[in-house]
Amino acid sequence: MIFTIFLIFSIVCYVGAFTVIYKKPIITRPIEWLFKFVGLKDALGCMICMPLYVGFFVSAVNMFILPDMVFTPLYAINGYADTWLYKLAYIVLDGFIASGMGYLIHSMQEYFENNSQEWTEEGDSPDIVNKILLD
Repeated sequence: MIFTIFLIFSIVCYVGAFTVIYKKPIITRPIEWLFKFVGLKDALGCMICMPLYVGFFVSAVNMFILPDMVFTPLYAINGYADTWLYKLAYIVLDGFIASGMGYLIHSMQEYFENNSQEWTEEGDSPDIVNKILLD
């Protein structure tokens, strides 16, 4: 249960960050408006920074707007935070988890994109894959 919530939370934060960074059509105008401010282009264009902000946002929504639902990792592990200090700690730590997992997913995606060029145009697999499949 907790692993599933952790995985879904990580994917949601990654997709949210990816959507903002690569300016998908649904949010192009608000992002272009935010990029006009000094320093926000660097903060919103980084795959470490943006999942952090998305994680903060998702965790804050879980804490204040939908406290009966569990969809952040720390909320799933520890339960409801009754004081403001615990709520702030949950939000910050969930942001750190989202940042780390978002960057990990992004790095894996980049790795597979860069190594997919080894495949030939005819659809044949590289020699290492043929060796594994034929042995």
